[in-house]
Amino acid sequence: MAETMWYSARLLYESVAVEQGRDNDPLFEEKLIVFIAGENDDIVTKVTSLAKRDEIQYENALGYDIRWEFREILEVQEIMSEAIEEGTEVFFRFWHDPTARDFQSMRQTHGDKWWIDENSHA
Repeated sequence: MAETMWYSARLLYESVAVEQGRDNDPLFEEKLIVFIAGENDDIVTKVTSLAKRDEIQYENALGYDIRWEFREILEVQEIMSEAIEEGTEVFFRFWHDPTARDFQSMRQTHGDKWWIDENSHA
């Protein structure tokens, strides 16, 4: 039996207005998923198939149809643990000689940092 391993993939999606001639501000989503693959599996085909499952279309609050389209695989990493469980590292990134702008980018989130007690941040 072929050995299987867990992987993480960082994916890029774009929000697209469905109506012809309708301009919208560019909006992209970076998403991290985990998946399992065998040593003989085509990783790109598998990740692309998983990513396309998350392409959705809906009507936004203004009544316009919006579609989230998968754009590209940004990165794939092997997860070194044999099983996924609480605390398993699924993604890492090294920053060589980061600038102040890099640190700002590292800390940027899409919403409030609800997991940080406002009285305890450094």
